[in-house]
Amino acid sequence: RGDGKRIGLERVFTASLRSAGIPAHLVEGIDPQSTTRRKRRFWTEVWAEGQWYPVSASYGWLAKPPRRQIALTFDCRRVLSS
Repeated sequence: RGDGKRIGLERVFTASLRSAGIPAHLVEGIDPQSTTRRKRRFWTEVWAEGQWYPVSASYGWLAKPPRRQIALTFDCRRVLSS
């Protein structure tokens, strides 16, 4: 169909950056204010100039995710726990 799921797009983007020698990791989070059932969000963070910059290949933003998104995992490692 020529399209893919957002997590797949972010995984390919993250893997492409890593294969080019650019430090990057996949981030999974939620948007608690989403009006749909799908609250999960995915994006990539890229290491540059001494800090991590969030980038989204699937949503199309750079350096500043929407404020309402909350990161839960970085490369499948939990950031928050209950």
